[in-house]
Amino acid sequence: MGIFRRNKRSSVVDHSPVSRGDCACTEHIESLLTDVVAFAPAMVMDDEDDMTVGALIECQGLGIEPADDVWMNLFDQDGLGERVGPFHWRLWVGDEARCMYDDDAPLQLNEALLAQPGVDLIEWEDREILHVGAPTLCADGMLAATARALMEPRIKG
Repeated sequence: MGIFRRNKRSSVVDHSPVSRGDCACTEHIESLLTDVVAFAPAMVMDDEDDMTVGALIECQGLGIEPADDVWMNLFDQDGLGERVGPFHWRLWVGDEARCMYDDDAPLQLNEALLAQPGVDLIEWEDREILHVGAPTLCADGMLAATARALMEPRIKG
C-alpha cells in the first residue's frame, strides 16, 4: 500500500479541511444513507445481508475526522525521504467496510477513492486508516466519496 496522488496542485493555502457550505462537493453523505454497499464475494456470509451506507456509518465501520498530520515524511528502501501532503482527512475503514472490498481485486480501494471528484492524494497508514488530501471536500462530501468508492464493482474482486 503506498501513496497515490494526482498531478495537480492545490491553490488552497490554509490546509484545514473546508466546512460544509464552503465546499465543492458533488454530493453529501445524506443522499447515500439508504444505498446498499455489497460485500465482496469472498466476504459473503450466509447469515449476513449487504449493508446500507447508513448502517455502515452507524456501526462505526466507516468514519472521518480532520487529519492529525497534515504532512507526512515517507521514506523509500534506501532511506531517502519525501515530504507529502497536505492531507485534510483521516478516514476510518473498519472491519465492516473491509468486507466490501478484496485486496486482490483489479481496482484497489485507494485507487477507487482517488478517482472520486475532489480527492487528490491518498496514503494508507495501516489496514484501517487512510490519510486523504481533499482540499475542497467537507466531511460529509468525503464520506460520500468513500461510500461511492466502496460501491465500485471493480474493488469487489
